[in-house]
Amino acid sequence: MSCQVNTGVRRCGPDFIDKEARLDFRFRFPSDEPQRRAAGPFGLLYGALAALGWGVGLAAAHHGFSVGFEPFDLLFVRYAVAAPILLVLYRATNRSGRIAKTKGTVALTLALVGGPLLAICVVTGGRKAPFSSGILIEVAALTVSSIVLARLVLSERLGLLRTVAMLALTARLAVLAFTSLVDGSPEVCVGIALFAAGGLAAATFAALSCKWHVDPITAMTIVSSASLATFGPYYVFVGGISRLSAIPWTLLLEQMVCQGLIAGLFSWIGFLYAARILGLVTSSFMPAVTPAVAALITILISRESPTMLQWALIAFGTFAAGLLIANLHAKTAVSAQTS
Repeated sequence: MSCQVNTGVRRCGPDFIDKEARLDFRFRFPSDEPQRRAAGPFGLLYGALAALGWGVGLAAAHHGFSVGFEPFDLLFVRYAVAAPILLVLYRATNRSGRIAKTKGTVALTLALVGGPLLAICVVTGGRKAPFSSGILIEVAALTVSSIVLARLVLSERLGLLRTVAMLALTARLAVLAFTSLVDGSPEVCVGIALFAAGGLAAATFAALSCKWHVDPITAMTIVSSASLATFGPYYVFVGGISRLSAIPWTLLLEQMVCQGLIAGLFSWIGFLYAARILGLVTSSFMPAVTPAVAALITILISRESPTMLQWALIAFGTFAAGLLIANLHAKTAVSAQTS
């Protein structure tokens, strides 16, 4: 919360955007609400770029598995690309002081939740359950968990529309889980549960980053560096580097750009900025659109007829986008009435 004293009256309001968490924007408005409305288009742009980037990452992962990549290969590629770029960016822009100012407990918690814990869930889950099904579970769990944590941790109001949207997204998660578990072995059930736990870990990372007002670039630098430092040695120990060296460099470059640069770096930073500007509840609709984006990209690249699952993902992505637009409209209407 921030407080201002003006003509003897003390006013308090929420710091919906941390001053150090902006890129080059320096908005100055007389109150929080006009500031929020003016920054709304930027939040929507950040969220759209995050959904598009994650969709590209999912489509690239689908292609990567068909040519010999394993789930933990792509995870290593993501961290190996994102961490050095963020560290160089920090050094070049003299932003290193922000990490130094971050409390140790805050940095450790974000690194643990968004880094090794998330990596363990995804890698272990990918070895027990089909990755194509598990990643949909993870994205769905991220969406639902973000809405719940926004209410519990950030005290964001839900309202009727948001509650209906959350129930619809929860139903989607239940359907995805049921279709994956109905014909699966106990090992598959454990894998699906781990993917869902990965989505919860990612949502927790996003919620805590907003609650503690950690600059999104700082948060991603901490997480990517911690993940590379912990997961990298394990990957080298199990012989992952030798397998990557056997893959054609063009395919490896494709995954470096799609997983490391787009999905691992730009998308996550965009999502965290969108959460700060629009609120975590509204931003949580962005991951719901991601599978639809991935399905469209896969259809365009492979030129194959869409499957029933792809049509379902596209339809639900359109529905989620409609909920997002309606949610923004509802928020604007409430703001106009209270101004």
